[in-house]
Amino acid sequence: MDFKKLVSLNIAIIGNTDVAETYARAFTSAGHEVHIACSPRPDTLQKAIPDVFGKIHYTTIPEAAAVADFIILAT
Repeated sequence: MDFKKLVSLNIAIIGNTDVAETYARAFTSAGHEVHIACSPRPDTLQKAIPDVFGKIHYTTIPEAAAVADFIILAT
């Protein structure tokens, strides 16, 4: 029987909506790094998502796209 190896991904979520928050919580609870961006300036992003696992990063859109294995548009 073959077992799948758990791989941690860098996931960029573009948007500051309830959908983005739901994705961020689900992906961090699964062990992935999440990069959230919705503006050219990360200080304007409301940091409303509790970072329970220490895996949520608030950043700019270009920076999130540069490190991401895949990108989700949740606008």
